[in-house]
Amino acid sequence: MIITLFFMIFPEGIISAFSKDQDVIIIGAKTLRAISLFFPLFGFQQVYASLFQALGRGREALILSLSRQGIFLMPSILILPKIFELNGVIFSQTVADFFTILVTGILAIILNSKLKEEENSYNFLNEKIS
Repeated sequence: MIITLFFMIFPEGIISAFSKDQDVIIIGAKTLRAISLFFPLFGFQQVYASLFQALGRGREALILSLSRQGIFLMPSILILPKIFELNGVIFSQTVADFFTILVTGILAIILNSKLKEEENSYNFLNEKIS
C-alpha cells in the first residue's frame, strides 16, 4: 500500500530520475499511476496461485500464472491501442491486472466453497463415528 501511494503521489519525481524529457515524464507518470492501481491486490493473486499449486490443482494454478502476462495482456495490447491510442497502451497492463484479479476471485470463491463442503462432510463423518 505504501509503495502504491508513493507511486500515485510522486510519479513525476520517480520518472524524472530516469529522463529529463518532459514528454517522457508526463507519459511515464501516467503509466506508473495506471500500472500501480492494482499493486495492493497482487498479494491476493499470488497467494491463491501458490495455494492452487500446493493443493495439486495444476489447471487453476496454470490459468492464474498465464493470466496476467499472457491470456489478458496480449489481447489488451492488441485491442486497446486501436481504440484508445496511447491511453490504450498505457492502460493495457492495468486492464490485464483487473481481469487476472477477477479470475482469481472467481477461482477463490469456487475453491473456498469446495473446501467448506469437504470440511462439512468431514465434520459430519466425525459426528457419526462419535
